[in-house]
Amino acid sequence: MSSQAFSAFSQDTVYLDKKGRWTENVKEAIRYCIPEKLGENEIEVKFYNMGDTLLNLRRFSTFVSNPKQCVQNGKSISYYANGEPVVTADFENGHREGEMRRFYKNGKLKYVCWFSKGKRDGELTMYYPNGSVWRTENYEEGKLLDGHVYNVDGKEVPFYPSDRAVGFPGGEYGLRVFIREHLHYPQAAWEQKIEGQVMVRLVFDKKGRLGKYYILPQSSENYFLRQEAVRLVEEDLKKIEWQPAVAYGEFISMGYVLPLNFKLPKPKTTTKKQ
Repeated sequence: MSSQAFSAFSQDTVYLDKKGRWTENVKEAIRYCIPEKLGENEIEVKFYNMGDTLLNLRRFSTFVSNPKQCVQNGKSISYYANGEPVVTADFENGHREGEMRRFYKNGKLKYVCWFSKGKRDGELTMYYPNGSVWRTENYEEGKLLDGHVYNVDGKEVPFYPSDRAVGFPGGEYGLRVFIREHLHYPQAAWEQKIEGQVMVRLVFDKKGRLGKYYILPQSSENYFLRQEAVRLVEEDLKKIEWQPAVAYGEFISMGYVLPLNFKLPKPKTTTKKQ
C-alpha cells in the first residue's frame, strides 16, 4: 500500500506490522484497523489485536501507511480488554489538547490533567480507587510548578512527580563520575590498542533495583570490552539503588541504555626546542 492519504479504504481492513506500517502480508501483522471516512479531513480508525479485541479508537486528519506521517485530530480512546476505557484524550494537529482522563478497569476515574499544544498545562489530579485524592500537581507549559501527594487516609506524604524516568543517585553527572571511577580498561585490550563502545540495556524494577541486563547487538564485539561491561554491572552497578521510574503517578519498571566507551588516551606530542 502506498503512503497516499487515506481515501479508498473506508470500512476496509488495514493490517499493521510491528512498526505500525500498513502491510498486505497478514503473517507480518500484529494488529489491524478499520478506517471510516466521516467527512473532509476526518477519518475515524478502530484498532484491534489479531484476536479481534478493540484496542483504540482514534480520529485523524491524515491517515497514511507511514505512521510517522499520520496526524491525529479529534478524540482518542484506548480500551481495557473488558471494554472499559483506559485513556480518553483529544488531539489538535497531532498534539494533545484539552482534557486527558485515565480510568481504573472498573471505570472509576483515576487521573485527569490538561494539555495545551502537547504540553501539560494547568491542574493534574489523581485519585485512589475509593475516590479520595492521591495527588495534585500544577503545570505551566509543560513545567511542574508544585505538587502534593497523600496517602489513602488523606495524610500528606513526601512528594514525588507523577512522571519521571529511572535515575542514578546524583543524576547524569553522578553517573558519569561513577563510571569514570569504576570502569577499568581491560589490560589485554589496552595492549592491543583496541577501542570501542559497549551498549548495555539495564532493566530496573518498580523499586529502582537493577535486575536483568543485556549487551545490545550494536556494541563492540571485542570479548575483553564486553567482559568489563559485565563486570561493572555485576560488581558495581547492582549495588546501587536507582531512583525508581514513575508513570501517571505509579512506580513502574523501566529500561535504561548505558553506553560504556573505551577510548585510549591520545599520545602526548612534544615540541623540539630550537
